[in-house]
Amino acid sequence: MKKINAAAAILLLGMILSCSSGIKTTKSRAFSLANYQKIAVMNLDGSDREEGKVLAESLVPVFMQAGFKVIERSGLQKILQEQQLGMTGVLDPDTISQIGKVTGVQALVLGSFHIKSERNTVTTRVRRRGMMRRWRPAATRSVTTVRSVFDALSVRLVDVKTGEILFSAASSEDIDDNNIDDFLNKLSDEIVKAFEK
Repeated sequence: MKKINAAAAILLLGMILSCSSGIKTTKSRAFSLANYQKIAVMNLDGSDREEGKVLAESLVPVFMQAGFKVIERSGLQKILQEQQLGMTGVLDPDTISQIGKVTGVQALVLGSFHIKSERNTVTTRVRRRGMMRRWRPAATRSVTTVRSVFDALSVRLVDVKTGEILFSAASSEDIDDNNIDDFLNKLSDEIVKAFEK
């Protein structure tokens, strides 16, 4: 009986851990991967433009692994500059439609993020001996480190003709420099799972 309870507990724990990927996803019921093979990844919208570019570059292999054909971002940027359209993630439906016509893509990857800074101060006290072998009062030293943490990150796949959101994924956990790769791997897995169904 104990073996059955232990096996059931392990199975339940495995199911809970597999569901807690830290990513919430939603897929449109009408979405079919066959209709949206060619996509473009736009810069993500957020407080730091450079970070938005870096995140967009990081999403390219994620969508390629899921089976999409992704337009080269530098070529996309040149086309958009010629047409006087932007690479930013904030686009109205008319601009999305124009980008689709100009580039030949069926969908755009858009997204947004929010960065919060976390400060960590470490104070140490050091007691030193003087020249006369007597202890001097403790000296204190403080070191403050600041790290950026994404407390919100979302990605959407949007139809260029209708503006409909076909797929959406959002982080449900904070993401920092140490686990951004893990997040992207989980996102890739979630995209593949969503399109297998």
